[in-house]
Amino acid sequence: MGRVTIKQVAEAAGVSPSTVSNVLNQRLERVSPGTVRRVRKIVADFDYIPDMVGRNLWRRSTEAIGVIILNVSAGQLSDPWHATLISSISSVMSQFGKSRRSISKSSPHSSRKTRISRSK
Repeated sequence: MGRVTIKQVAEAAGVSPSTVSNVLNQRLERVSPGTVRRVRKIVADFDYIPDMVGRNLWRRSTEAIGVIILNVSAGQLSDPWHATLISSISSVMSQFGKSRRSISKSSPHSSRKTRISRSK
């Protein structure tokens, strides 16, 4: 089976996709405890992973934090000041369950030398 959708989870649980969404997002005031258990079991059994792109499109927000450091060569990013700045940002983001994505360019005029890295 390919990627499991929220609709497939809802169908297997016998509930609507909005009920599955409520359970996944901890909005449980309108969902019975039995339904919560059933949905969570199916989510686990199906190894369901929410589609973050879809979620961000629906929310119209990525909750992304951008840090732009201009005129810094690749070697300068490893100096203590920049390393501490990036490490501190990553640390706070991880406390809130967010991941960090870094994009660096070795030259402002070169689009070929772009490197992207992720951390959690």
